Amino acid sequence: MTLRISLRKQIAFSLVGGTVFLLAACASDTLVRQNEGRTTESAYGNYLAARYASGQNDVYAAADFYAAALTKEPQNPLLQKQAFLSALMAGRITKSAAYARPVLGSEAENNLMRLGIAADALAVKKYSEAQSVLATGKYGPFNGEVRKLLQGWAAYGTGDAKTALALINSTADAPIFSRIVHLNLALVLDMEGRDDEAEAAYKKATAFAHISDRSLYAYGSFLERHTRPEEARALYQKGVEVFTQAPLCSAALKDLDARKNKKRAKPPAPLVRTASEGAAEALYGTANILAAQAHFDKALVYLEMARFINPNHGAALQLLARIMEVERRPEDALALFSSIALDSPYRENADLNRARALLRMDQRDEAVEIFRGLAEAHPDDDDLVSTYADVLRSIRDYEMALPIYDRLIERQGKTATWQVYFSRGNVLERLGRWQDSVLDFKKALNLDPNQPDVLNYLGYTYINMGEHLDEGFALIEKALSLRPDAGYIIDSLGWAHYRLGHYEPAVRYLERAVELEPGEPTISDHLADAYWQAGRHLEARFQWTHTLSLKPDVDVDFEIVREKLEHGLRDAPEVASTTP
Repeated sequence: MTLRISLRKQIAFSLVGGTVFLLAACASDTLVRQNEGRTTESAYGNYLAARYASGQNDVYAAADFYAAALTKEPQNPLLQKQAFLSALMAGRITKSAAYARPVLGSEAENNLMRLGIAADALAVKKYSEAQSVLATGKYGPFNGEVRKLLQGWAAYGTGDAKTALALINSTADAPIFSRIVHLNLALVLDMEGRDDEAEAAYKKATAFAHISDRSLYAYGSFLERHTRPEEARALYQKGVEVFTQAPLCSAALKDLDARKNKKRAKPPAPLVRTASEGAAEALYGTANILAAQAHFDKALVYLEMARFINPNHGAALQLLARIMEVERRPEDALALFSSIALDSPYRENADLNRARALLRMDQRDEAVEIFRGLAEAHPDDDDLVSTYADVLRSIRDYEMALPIYDRLIERQGKTATWQVYFSRGNVLERLGRWQDSVLDFKKALNLDPNQPDVLNYLGYTYINMGEHLDEGFALIEKALSLRPDAGYIIDSLGWAHYRLGHYEPAVRYLERAVELEPGEPTISDHLADAYWQAGRHLEARFQWTHTLSLKPDVDVDFEIVREKLEHGLRDAPEVASTTP
């Protein structure tokens, strides 16, 4: 019996909309990576190894094993498709194109192969080859529009601007592509020197519905190159104000100031300079649309094509790395963040994302070092400095965080936000300086009286201090009215009842809090205590046992929990009195 029959029975991949949905499994371990390149003697053995690698989200090992399987049975259609798809997912575009060319047919499912071959050709400016491969085939509604964009840029690469503009403009009929079609038109018209038409397209590309950091920069650089720097400044400033991260506009503002002060004479570069870079931009824009709709697997494919065509496309690299995190490929994401050029406008954001990824991987020392380095390199950047302080607070290094918040508040003066007062108040409370923390929480509420987190924290602090209990209750209840499904706020209200000796209502609130936050050991421990004081000892012991099964938290002393599990609560808690 040939491998083809068994593979048909056991194949676990499916082509949906011209792309592949990889098996979702646990985070990649080292087993497959240690055996990468150590292929077996049989096609079936390599196929099984590839299946396992895919299940572990190790796309590179999967591509190696599928390639090895194909060498054993080169005419197997299932292996041909899997070798193509796995190479594509691993970013090995030239290899994927080599697998696709011999088996390319007219079936609709082969449209992704055509796009892959076209990307391989566009990367080396073989525009006629890209046009040829995209000229035939059956395409679905989405990939059909991507095809038109790539056809348009391939046509422009051959010098046919008229056809390029017509093809790109035809994608405007698909509403989902309206976000990027005007930018692509503007880029072609800009390179053609058709300034009035280019500006009209740029204006559409930067309208509210289509605005992006990249479109604002593209229009701004056009204006600067046409000696209109102050209009460009307004666009760059808009990008910085609208988006939390606007690397191109932020860098452009700094460069504009440098040119104004004659420290730098080099004019701003256009967003794209060649047809190939335009094709990469079109693929990035497509991926961005898909990622915004959580179609991460499809977005990843287009991003791999985009970065192959333009390896210096910082936005594509950054988005691809973030999707790799979502797809449970943290090591690959870290490597990609690190690969962004040091002089790229995207490098700072990449370092921030890399540090956050390291925190999620519990590699705290390395993460904190990156945050510290960024804060020290940009001491006047309040956002970066505040982020560093927030990270120190999140890992409970309160002694280090406090002076940073002090300096921020001193420097910002009357412009200091409620967030920085709340953050410092949190640190002060953790350091046992309750009275000082209350002052900061009150300042935060003066700036924004309806912040649930501040209301809850101040109320919880009052309850723990045993002071101003009526006000504490009122603050927590207001916080809950603003965020009724927040488990941690419901926990605060339950714990307030517990501190007053109201055990039955405490149990009701804390049971609800545990339902909403089942993995939070503090809330679980609170519920167990309330069960015990309510006379429900069996349930209390069960809940303490459950608490010990959760991930340890520094706010919960597991040794005390074990003691309570063995001996119960020996003494009733000190019941708070009415508000002084």
